[in-house]
Amino acid sequence: MVFTNRYGKLSGTNIVFSFVDMAILLYMSNSFSTTFNWHLAIFFVAAGLLSLTLCIQYVLVYFQKIDKQITRAFIGILIFRSVTLFIGGIFYQSKGGVAIAFAGIIISWIAPGFTGKYTKHHPIIFSHLLERLTALIIVMFGETIVGIAGFGIS
Repeated sequence: MVFTNRYGKLSGTNIVFSFVDMAILLYMSNSFSTTFNWHLAIFFVAAGLLSLTLCIQYVLVYFQKIDKQITRAFIGILIFRSVTLFIGGIFYQSKGGVAIAFAGIIISWIAPGFTGKYTKHHPIIFSHLLERLTALIIVMFGETIVGIAGFGIS
């Protein structure tokens, strides 16, 4: 959402990346089950692929010579997250591999907070981001209600 908010435009490249991301998310959603631990490797690898596709989008923006400092910072963050998620996917049976993956996720969520000196020159449109997050919450709430609706009927 942040990438689209800052650099999004209607282009063939962005549409292709959206379709690739949707395919990865569909594959990732199929990894959820009652035995999630068995599918943890699939989940981590798919999440790593999502981070990698976003990283590639930032690389493309970097070579367009748009906001080189911002894109360089986010490329580094996304490479770090992708690598830690792939390590978690490979070593998912050990607690160390899972810990590395979760640490990578947490650090990559915190790291953009330290990019303020770069992002203040090209800030995101907060109202647009808030609208997208609100829509995501509404969809998640609706899916939760649909998911639990069958349990109340006897």
